[in-house]
Amino acid sequence: MRRWAYLWLLLLPALAVPILWQAAGGVTVQPATWPDRSGPTGFGPLEEGPSGPWRWSIAPEAELRLVADGLPGIVMLRGAVAPGAGVQLEAGATRVALPPGTPLPQLRRYALLVASPDPSGWLDLRLRAAPLAHIEGRHLGMALAEVRIAPVARLFRLPPAFDWLVLGGAPLLIAAVLRLSGRSPRVAVFGGAAAGLALVVLRAAWPGAVEPLLHDARAFLDPLVLRWWLAV
Repeated sequence: MRRWAYLWLLLLPALAVPILWQAAGGVTVQPATWPDRSGPTGFGPLEEGPSGPWRWSIAPEAELRLVADGLPGIVMLRGAVAPGAGVQLEAGATRVALPPGTPLPQLRRYALLVASPDPSGWLDLRLRAAPLAHIEGRHLGMALAEVRIAPVARLFRLPPAFDWLVLGGAPLLIAAVLRLSGRSPRVAVFGGAAAGLALVVLRAAWPGAVEPLLHDARAFLDPLVLRWWLAV
Protein backbone atom coordinates (compact mmCIF):
# COMPACT_ATOMS: atom_id res chain seq x y z
CA MET A 1 0.00 0.00 0.00
CA ARG A 2 2.88 2.36 0.60
CA ARG A 3 3.66 2.65 -3.06
CA TRP A 4 0.18 4.16 -3.57
CA ALA A 5 0.47 6.49 -0.56
CA TYR A 6 1.03 9.47 -2.86
CA LEU A 7 -2.28 9.04 -4.70
CA TRP A 8 -3.35 12.35 -3.13
CA LEU A 9 -1.15 14.08 -5.71
CA LEU A 10 -3.81 13.29 -8.31
CA LEU A 11 -6.20 15.58 -6.42
CA LEU A 12 -3.94 18.65 -6.77
CA PRO A 13 -5.22 19.66 -10.24
CA ALA A 14 -8.84 19.49 -9.03
CA LEU A 15 -7.94 21.75 -6.08
CA ALA A 16 -5.98 24.14 -8.31
CA VAL A 17 -8.94 24.77 -10.66
CA PRO A 18 -11.09 26.87 -8.24
CA ILE A 19 -7.99 28.60 -6.82
CA LEU A 20 -6.84 29.80 -10.24
CA TRP A 21 -10.43 30.70 -11.12
CA GLN A 22 -10.42 33.30 -8.31
CA ALA A 23 -7.36 34.93 -9.87
CA ALA A 24 -9.16 35.51 -13.17
CA GLY A 25 -9.39 39.22 -13.82
CA GLY A 26 -10.21 41.47 -16.73
CA VAL A 27 -9.42 40.78 -20.35
CA THR A 28 -8.64 43.17 -23.21
CA VAL A 29 -8.99 42.26 -26.89
CA GLN A 30 -7.72 44.49 -29.69
CA PRO A 31 -8.31 44.04 -33.43
CA ALA A 32 -4.58 44.15 -34.16
CA THR A 33 -4.20 40.82 -32.35
CA TRP A 34 -6.93 39.02 -34.29
CA PRO A 35 -5.90 36.54 -36.96
CA ASP A 36 -7.37 37.38 -40.37
CA ARG A 37 -8.74 33.91 -41.14
CA SER A 38 -9.86 32.59 -37.77
CA GLY A 39 -11.34 33.69 -34.49
CA PRO A 40 -13.91 36.50 -34.80
CA THR A 41 -16.42 36.19 -37.63
CA GLY A 42 -18.13 38.88 -39.69
CA PHE A 43 -15.28 41.44 -39.47
CA GLY A 44 -13.22 42.95 -42.26
CA PRO A 45 -9.43 43.29 -42.54
CA LEU A 46 -7.41 45.43 -40.18
CA GLU A 47 -7.42 49.16 -40.91
CA GLU A 48 -5.22 51.89 -39.48
CA GLY A 49 -5.91 55.53 -38.65
CA PRO A 50 -4.88 58.35 -36.31
CA SER A 51 -6.92 56.72 -33.53
CA GLY A 52 -5.19 53.37 -33.95
CA PRO A 53 -6.22 50.06 -35.56
CA TRP A 54 -9.80 48.87 -35.96
CA ARG A 55 -11.92 46.42 -37.89
CA TRP A 56 -15.34 47.06 -39.41
CA SER A 57 -18.16 44.60 -38.94
CA ILE A 58 -19.18 43.80 -42.52
CA ALA A 59 -21.93 41.21 -42.00
CA PRO A 60 -25.46 41.49 -40.59
CA GLU A 61 -24.12 39.59 -37.58
CA ALA A 62 -20.49 39.80 -36.43
CA GLU A 63 -19.38 37.71 -33.48
CA LEU A 64 -16.47 37.73 -31.06
CA ARG A 65 -15.97 35.07 -28.37
CA LEU A 66 -14.28 36.26 -25.19
CA VAL A 67 -12.89 34.58 -22.09
CA ALA A 68 -15.22 35.77 -19.33
CA ASP A 69 -13.87 34.16 -16.16
CA GLY A 70 -14.00 37.57 -14.44
CA LEU A 71 -17.74 38.10 -14.76
CA PRO A 72 -19.95 39.56 -13.37
CA GLY A 73 -18.47 42.72 -14.76
CA ILE A 74 -18.64 45.54 -17.27
CA VAL A 75 -18.05 44.94 -20.96
CA MET A 76 -16.55 48.06 -22.52
CA LEU A 77 -16.20 48.66 -26.25
CA ARG A 78 -14.32 51.37 -28.09
CA GLY A 79 -15.66 51.84 -31.57
CA ALA A 80 -17.77 53.85 -34.00
CA VAL A 81 -21.11 53.09 -35.62
CA ALA A 82 -21.16 53.73 -39.36
CA PRO A 83 -23.53 56.58 -40.36
CA GLY A 84 -26.76 55.04 -41.58
CA ALA A 85 -26.26 51.70 -39.82
CA GLY A 86 -28.51 50.42 -37.05
CA VAL A 87 -26.35 48.40 -34.66
CA GLN A 88 -27.52 46.31 -31.76
CA LEU A 89 -25.00 44.94 -29.25
CA GLU A 90 -25.64 41.57 -27.63
CA ALA A 91 -23.47 40.23 -24.80
CA GLY A 92 -24.84 37.03 -23.35
CA ALA A 93 -28.41 37.78 -22.28
CA THR A 94 -27.85 41.56 -22.39
CA ARG A 95 -28.94 43.39 -25.53
CA VAL A 96 -28.85 47.13 -26.24
CA ALA A 97 -29.28 49.31 -29.32
CA LEU A 98 -26.32 51.63 -29.87
CA PRO A 99 -26.84 55.33 -30.73
CA PRO A 100 -26.69 56.11 -34.44
CA GLY A 101 -23.34 57.09 -35.90
CA THR A 102 -22.36 60.63 -36.77
CA PRO A 103 -21.72 61.74 -40.39
CA LEU A 104 -18.01 61.77 -39.55
CA PRO A 105 -17.45 58.56 -37.53
CA GLN A 106 -15.68 59.08 -34.21
CA LEU A 107 -14.54 56.43 -31.76
CA ARG A 108 -16.72 56.31 -28.67
CA ARG A 109 -16.81 54.14 -25.57
CA TYR A 110 -19.78 51.95 -24.80
CA ALA A 111 -20.28 50.05 -21.53
CA LEU A 112 -22.83 47.50 -20.38
CA LEU A 113 -23.18 45.33 -17.30
CA VAL A 114 -23.11 41.59 -17.89
CA ALA A 115 -24.11 39.24 -15.08
CA SER A 116 -22.52 35.95 -16.09
CA PRO A 117 -20.79 34.08 -18.90
CA ASP A 118 -22.17 30.97 -20.58
CA PRO A 119 -21.85 27.60 -18.77
CA SER A 120 -18.38 27.09 -20.27
CA GLY A 121 -17.00 30.39 -18.91
CA TRP A 122 -17.02 32.29 -22.23
CA LEU A 123 -19.02 35.26 -23.50
CA ASP A 124 -20.36 35.61 -27.03
CA LEU A 125 -20.33 39.25 -28.11
CA ARG A 126 -22.47 39.93 -31.18
CA LEU A 127 -22.91 43.03 -33.30
CA ARG A 128 -26.18 42.87 -35.23
CA ALA A 129 -26.46 45.48 -38.00
CA ALA A 130 -29.90 46.05 -39.53
CA PRO A 131 -29.40 47.72 -41.85
CA LEU A 132 -25.74 47.88 -42.78
CA ALA A 133 -24.53 51.24 -44.00
CA HIS A 134 -23.55 51.55 -47.67
CA ILE A 135 -20.46 53.75 -47.88
CA GLU A 136 -18.29 53.96 -51.00
CA GLY A 137 -19.41 50.54 -52.17
CA ARG A 138 -18.81 48.89 -48.80
CA HIS A 139 -21.31 47.39 -46.35
CA LEU A 140 -20.33 48.56 -42.85
CA GLY A 141 -21.79 48.18 -39.39
CA MET A 142 -19.46 49.18 -36.57
CA ALA A 143 -15.74 49.86 -36.39
CA LEU A 144 -14.38 48.00 -33.36
CA ALA A 145 -11.08 49.15 -31.87
CA GLU A 146 -11.06 47.50 -28.44
CA VAL A 147 -13.11 45.28 -26.14
CA ARG A 148 -12.51 45.00 -22.40
CA ILE A 149 -14.11 43.03 -19.58
CA ALA A 150 -13.62 44.57 -16.13
CA PRO A 151 -14.86 42.71 -13.01
CA VAL A 152 -17.09 44.75 -10.70
CA ALA A 153 -16.66 42.61 -7.59
CA ARG A 154 -14.15 40.12 -6.24
CA LEU A 155 -16.62 37.44 -5.21
CA PHE A 156 -15.80 33.79 -4.67
CA ARG A 157 -16.70 32.12 -7.95
CA LEU A 158 -16.93 28.44 -8.69
CA PRO A 159 -15.65 27.32 -12.11
CA PRO A 160 -18.08 25.74 -14.58
CA ALA A 161 -18.93 22.28 -13.26
CA PHE A 162 -18.10 20.47 -16.50
CA ASP A 163 -14.69 22.17 -16.88
CA TRP A 164 -13.91 21.39 -13.26
CA LEU A 165 -14.89 17.75 -13.77
CA VAL A 166 -12.78 17.34 -16.92
CA LEU A 167 -9.71 19.17 -15.65
CA GLY A 168 -9.91 17.46 -12.27
CA GLY A 169 -10.54 14.02 -13.73
CA ALA A 170 -7.88 14.18 -16.46
CA PRO A 171 -5.02 13.24 -14.05
CA LEU A 172 -6.87 10.07 -13.01
CA LEU A 173 -7.36 9.07 -16.64
CA ILE A 174 -3.75 9.82 -17.56
CA ALA A 175 -2.46 7.88 -14.55
CA ALA A 176 -4.64 4.91 -15.45
CA VAL A 177 -3.37 4.92 -19.03
CA LEU A 178 0.26 5.10 -17.86
CA ARG A 179 -0.29 2.25 -15.42
CA LEU A 180 -1.97 0.07 -18.05
CA SER A 181 0.93 0.75 -20.40
CA GLY A 182 3.27 -0.90 -17.88
CA ARG A 183 4.61 2.11 -16.00
CA SER A 184 5.28 1.83 -12.28
CA PRO A 185 2.66 3.22 -9.84
CA ARG A 186 5.00 6.07 -8.91
CA VAL A 187 5.54 7.09 -12.54
CA ALA A 188 1.81 6.79 -13.29
CA VAL A 189 0.78 8.98 -10.35
CA PHE A 190 3.47 11.62 -10.79
CA GLY A 191 2.92 11.68 -14.56
CA GLY A 192 -0.83 12.07 -14.20
CA ALA A 193 -0.52 14.79 -11.55
CA ALA A 194 2.09 16.73 -13.56
CA ALA A 195 0.09 16.53 -16.80
CA GLY A 196 -3.09 17.54 -14.95
CA LEU A 197 -1.45 20.56 -13.34
CA ALA A 198 0.01 21.61 -16.70
CA LEU A 199 -3.46 21.41 -18.25
CA VAL A 200 -5.00 23.51 -15.45
CA VAL A 201 -2.28 26.16 -15.69
CA LEU A 202 -2.68 26.25 -19.48
CA ARG A 203 -6.44 26.78 -19.07
CA ALA A 204 -5.78 29.71 -16.73
CA ALA A 205 -3.04 31.32 -18.84
CA TRP A 206 -4.31 30.56 -22.35
CA PRO A 207 -7.96 29.44 -22.29
CA GLY A 208 -8.22 29.28 -26.07
CA ALA A 209 -5.69 26.45 -26.18
CA VAL A 210 -7.78 24.20 -23.93
CA GLU A 211 -11.25 25.18 -25.14
CA PRO A 212 -11.21 22.81 -28.18
CA LEU A 213 -10.48 19.89 -25.83
CA LEU A 214 -13.31 20.89 -23.48
CA HIS A 215 -15.63 21.46 -26.43
CA ASP A 216 -14.93 17.96 -27.79
CA ALA A 217 -15.46 16.46 -24.33
CA ARG A 218 -18.84 18.21 -24.03
CA ALA A 219 -19.85 16.95 -27.46
CA PHE A 220 -18.72 13.40 -26.70
CA LEU A 221 -20.58 13.30 -23.37
CA ASP A 222 -23.76 14.81 -24.79
CA PRO A 223 -26.70 12.53 -23.85
CA LEU A 224 -27.70 12.09 -27.50
CA VAL A 225 -24.15 11.11 -28.46
CA LEU A 226 -23.87 8.69 -25.55
CA ARG A 227 -27.20 7.15 -26.51
CA TRP A 228 -25.90 6.64 -30.05
CA TRP A 229 -22.68 5.02 -28.77
CA LEU A 230 -24.67 2.65 -26.56
CA ALA A 231 -26.97 1.77 -29.46
CA VAL A 232 -23.99 0.92 -31.65
